[in-house]
Amino acid sequence: MELILTDRTYRSIINECSSVAETETGGILIGKRIDEQRIVVPFSLGPGFKAKRSWIRFSPDVQWQQVYLEKLFNRYGVNYVGSYHRHPGNDYLPSHLDLKTVRRITCDPEWNAPEAVFPIITMNDNKINFYPYHFSRAAEGFQLIDWRIVNHNDRLVKSTLKRSKNQ
Repeated sequence: MELILTDRTYRSIINECSSVAETETGGILIGKRIDEQRIVVPFSLGPGFKAKRSWIRFSPDVQWQQVYLEKLFNRYGVNYVGSYHRHPGNDYLPSHLDLKTVRRITCDPEWNAPEAVFPIITMNDNKINFYPYHFSRAAEGFQLIDWRIVNHNDRLVKSTLKRSKNQ
C-alpha cells in the first residue's frame, strides 16, 4: 500500500502541525483510492475553527470540515480517505485513543469508510517525521505503509481529479 500526497497537501499538513507547540492537532485527508495499492491525496483540511487541542487529545471541528469535504466531492469526486494528527514528543505509534477513533470511523456505516489512512506526525528539534498508517475494517490493525510526495500537477493527481460536468 502506498500513500501519495501532493506537495501542497504535505506542506499544509506540516504547516498545521507546526502551528502549535507541544499540542496535538490534525485534520483530514481528501482523495481517492485509485487501485489496489495506491491512495492519492490532493487535498487536506485543517482542524477547523472550533477544534479542541491539548497535549493528549485533539478533536476537530467536524461540521466545518464536512462543508468543505462536500464541496470537494461535488467538484472533483474525491472523498475522505483518512485523518492526520501530530503527536507531541517522539511517540509515533498509534495510541489506544487513536485505535478507538479509527475503529469508530471504519466501522460506522455513516462514515462509509471501511479503510482509511492515519498519518502520525512528530516534530522535534526542527526534524519532521511522517508515519502513515493504514487501517481497515477487515484487518483490525494498523499497518505502516509507504508514502511519497508528488507535484500537484502530476498526471496521477490530474487523472484522480475528475471535474463534474457542471464545472
